[in-house]
Amino acid sequence: MVRTTAYLRVSTNKQEFENQKLEILKYAQKEGLKIDTFMELQISSRKTTKARQIDSLFEALQEGDTLIVSEL
Repeated sequence: MVRTTAYLRVSTNKQEFENQKLEILKYAQKEGLKIDTFMELQISSRKTTKARQIDSLFEALQEGDTLIVSEL
């Protein structure tokens, strides 16, 4: 089953996911995509990819899946 996942990350509790989410939703609508999963993490970019769950996210993706990220 092909899935679309949106990955959102903020560094501190003073930041919000809302701007990233709006950009991703706007893009998805333009491209005709339905987002199946939103991954929202509050963690520093200085942490490892494993801590930021990027490793497990990539492992879970299958051929044909779409990953949308608004900011890296």
